[in-house]
Amino acid sequence: MKSHSIPSACFLTALVACSASIAQESPSALADPEQRTMAYLGALSTWRQEPEFYLKQCEEIDPEESPVRIAAYKRWVAENAKQIAQVDDTLSRVVPKLVHLKSGADPVRMLNARVTIELSVSMHGLKTEQKQAICKDYPSLTQPPDPKTAERLAEAFTAVAQWESEH
Repeated sequence: MKSHSIPSACFLTALVACSASIAQESPSALADPEQRTMAYLGALSTWRQEPEFYLKQCEEIDPEESPVRIAAYKRWVAENAKQIAQVDDTLSRVVPKLVHLKSGADPVRMLNARVTIELSVSMHGLKTEQKQAICKDYPSLTQPPDPKTAERLAEAFTAVAQWESEH
């Protein structure tokens, strides 16, 4: 079986493709199979991390409503336990096959850290009113995935499974 992986020098470049949320653009247009797979993995990581990321961000922006957001987050975790476990399993199984870092660093942690950085950068670029609106709308952000997001999750899982079966 031939090993295909993204060299460590290209790791951050490949992660740029994953910074878009799964609800926005599909990585299917990327020609390189490894970069496309990394983009799908990044999209899965983004879906997995967004609710907790915004929960923490909103704690500082609107602490009075924290109990409402915490309850919404706990509900999201409970209602999405199967998908969360599937994302975590997929990341832990596939990312190390795809990315080999010379530093010995854990590529899954690197991917998740990169996604967190991208989320932080996007949040930092927002005006105060926009941040407050995200926090106010947090309970709706933690609802079950809308049909488009559910379709993109399924697409990501399918594409990653295909790459994994070929490698």
